[in-house]
Amino acid sequence: LSASGTGGINFELPTLFGDLNGDRVLSEREDAALSVTLNAAASDVAGIANKADALSAMGIDHIDLGGSNNVSVSIDQVEANALIHAGLDFAAGDTITLNVDTAASGTHLSNSLKDLNKLGVDAIMVTGGDQINVDLGAGALSANGTGGINFELPTLFGDLNGDRVLSERENAALSVTLNAAASDVAGIANKADALSAMGIDHIDLGGSNNVSVSIDQVEANALIHAGLDFAAGDTITLNVDTAASGTHLSNSLKDLNKLGVDAILVSGGDQINVDLGAGALSASGTGGINFELPTLFGDLNGDRLLSEREDAALSVTLNAAASDVAGIANKADALSAMGIDHIDLGGSNNVSVSIDQVEANALIHAGLDFAAGDTITLNVDTAASGTHLSNSLKDLNKLGVDAIMVTGGDQINVDLGAGALSASGTGGINFELPTLFGDLNGDRVLSEREDAALSVTLNRRSLETWQALPTRQTPCLRWAS
Repeated sequence: LSASGTGGINFELPTLFGDLNGDRVLSEREDAALSVTLNAAASDVAGIANKADALSAMGIDHIDLGGSNNVSVSIDQVEANALIHAGLDFAAGDTITLNVDTAASGTHLSNSLKDLNKLGVDAIMVTGGDQINVDLGAGALSANGTGGINFELPTLFGDLNGDRVLSERENAALSVTLNAAASDVAGIANKADALSAMGIDHIDLGGSNNVSVSIDQVEANALIHAGLDFAAGDTITLNVDTAASGTHLSNSLKDLNKLGVDAILVSGGDQINVDLGAGALSASGTGGINFELPTLFGDLNGDRLLSEREDAALSVTLNAAASDVAGIANKADALSAMGIDHIDLGGSNNVSVSIDQVEANALIHAGLDFAAGDTITLNVDTAASGTHLSNSLKDLNKLGVDAIMVTGGDQINVDLGAGALSASGTGGINFELPTLFGDLNGDRVLSEREDAALSVTLNRRSLETWQALPTRQTPCLRWAS
């Protein structure tokens, strides 16, 4: 055979092999009854591809280029397509590289991963661009990750130096998207590590269409661990049954965000807590992660609006570190829109953190609050911000502020806050906070010297409210003049 498929030999011999009944038609049963391997040289491959249909019609099934030796050969997409269409494949002992020039043929491979795998392709070398996408192929994977196809092909994509090790540089140089169906997701999660080792980065379920799919925590964990993520155009819902798996999500908000999860549907209870994730937010609120995901938690009817009823039905706590607080305050509105309610900095441990009035205002405005187990100090510089606190005692109390440290002067005044107290002294707010103001040494005891060092004025709304204040714990209350 020459590269064009001619060589003075007549290859138009259908049913050369295996025609048991001599009817010149090779039935599926006859074809399956005999496995025929064609031994050839690497230089014959172009001609074999050209005559692929004729060779297949003869009854030939496999191509062996090296016998007991490993022979390496490169083919292009046209040749691969011809061989796949004819049902031929290469022997396992040979190394087959598919060369793809995206500048000439586009970024969408013309054959599926399943078909390329069945053909025996060991490596795909991409030139002309830094992106490629490939269809998984129908029936390639079942829910348990099996489908008769060998996906144990590390470094299939992007192994530039051919050492069968995908370095970080090589992996970063090529972005590979796997096009699949929603029904493939369970199988993809099962084979996530193997697909990632091939060099695959992203999963696209709908192309230009939005496809919705639900996954569980086990599948999410497998995909995250493998470094895979879903395309932005698909809608991914994480189903969490707290009765079965507990109230602590097994993956962080950062990792779920990177995976591409759009909604978290909680059943089995009315509480959930999730770790923020290391490095998710800087002090300015950015960390390479998109937190603009309104109604991430609790959107029961899927209308992308978190109603008061839906918000009240699920209590969501964000577990974070003290170093995350500035970033959380910066992204407070976005986090609240996700459905997050509380911030826990220490879990079972007490963690102390200081915030300023700008951060407190952002957190209060967003409706967030700190867990009771943490110690939150509000730093107020009256020389810079004046002597009137920008948030009321009610709001600071609801936020979880335990101490207010005043510098820059010896006077401060704070609004009580509308509805903080009824005439009987109740209002749903905990005012059992001795030494909120002026405890300079943090010993939770207000000495005479500390008390005298700061004059605190409470701005009241009515005489009834004033009379209801618990003066036994605030002995220095004074009427404003």
